[in-house]
Amino acid sequence: MTEFCTVVGDLRTSLWSSADGGTGALRVRLESQLDAASKALATTMSQLESLPETPPSGGSTAVSTLAGKLSDLHDDTVDGRRTLTALPPEATEADTGRVVGTVWPKVASVAGDPLADVELTDAMKAGASDRSCRSLPGLR
Repeated sequence: MTEFCTVVGDLRTSLWSSADGGTGALRVRLESQLDAASKALATTMSQLESLPETPPSGGSTAVSTLAGKLSDLHDDTVDGRRTLTALPPEATEADTGRVVGTVWPKVASVAGDPLADVELTDAMKAGASDRSCRSLPGLR
C-alpha cells in the first residue's frame, strides 16, 4: 500500500504544482499548466503500471480503476492543450478561459481527491497505515 499511496500523493503534489504557470501572457501560462498536468498524469500512469502486485484485497482493481481515470484526464488535458493552441492569435482571454474551463476543473478535482470514485476495500484501508496513505482523502 505504501508504494500506491506514494504514487498517488506525488500526483496530488504535481497537479497542484502544475497550476503555477509562471509569468507572461495568460494563454502561454495556461498552455504551460496543461502541459505540466499532462506530464504529471503520464508519469503517474507509468508508475502505477510498474507497482508490484498489490497485496490487499481489491488493490489491483483500485490501481486499474485509478489508471483508467487518469488516462481519461490525460486525454482531456492533451485535447485541451491542442484546442488552446488552435485558437487564432486574436482570440480573447474569454475564449482561452472557455477552453481551459472545460479541463482545469477536472484536474483540480483529481488533485483534491485522486481516489474519488475508486473503490477502496477495508483491507486496503487497514493496510494504509503509514503517513503517505493517511494524507490521502479516502484513506484517512
